[in-house]
Amino acid sequence: MKWLKAGPPAERSEAIAALAAATDLLDHHLKRERIRKKLEKERKERAARAREGAQGTGEMSERDLREDLIGAQRYLPFRETGKHYFMMAVALVREVLEEFAERYDLGKDLYFLHRKELAELATRHRNMVLGKTQDTATRNLRLLKAFLSEHRETLGWIPPRGGVTAFPWLVSGENARPFCRAAAEQGILLAPGDCWEAPSHFRLGFAKMTDKFPEALNRLGEFVKSWSAANVTKA
Repeated sequence: MKWLKAGPPAERSEAIAALAAATDLLDHHLKRERIRKKLEKERKERAARAREGAQGTGEMSERDLREDLIGAQRYLPFRETGKHYFMMAVALVREVLEEFAERYDLGKDLYFLHRKELAELATRHRNMVLGKTQDTATRNLRLLKAFLSEHRETLGWIPPRGGVTAFPWLVSGENARPFCRAAAEQGILLAPGDCWEAPSHFRLGFAKMTDKFPEALNRLGEFVKSWSAANVTKA
């Protein structure tokens, strides 16, 4: 960003325009030296014309001001847009950190940790971190088994031997994407199996929720019943 520190605003605008016109970073670097020489030449020409007399200096000042205003009008929106998305990113990172702190009972102390301390923290609290997840997954998997047994005429599955996700399928063999899309409209998020080349399947996670998982299964159960009834009507 050295071009931000040298030369009048008009030259900086030209440098920004040159950067925006580059097709990629390599193209920009190949052109940068040529741009620098061009700007240096124009700077010397302006200085020479300014020395010719007050009239010439006045004309140059007006032109420079006009170029500066045009450059500001052109590039100021990019600055504001960049600031907007930067603040969105900061807010997202804050949400992730606070969710992490809440899950593992770290409180606001998380903001005072260095990056290397996060790994040390995970090592020291391994039992707490994994134990809490394991307890939640074990409890929810028990509920999920009962749920899928109840809806075995519509949904098939093989209980996972590890991990925190299940991969049920539609017994009808149809593509599960419309099923997942309709579920999403009811506020139930399922990942369609065609993402993993298994179209009739869908992925369902069961380790995040604690007290809300039974409620989520009840909503999913109502949706499965309505989906089955709709398919029977079509048939």
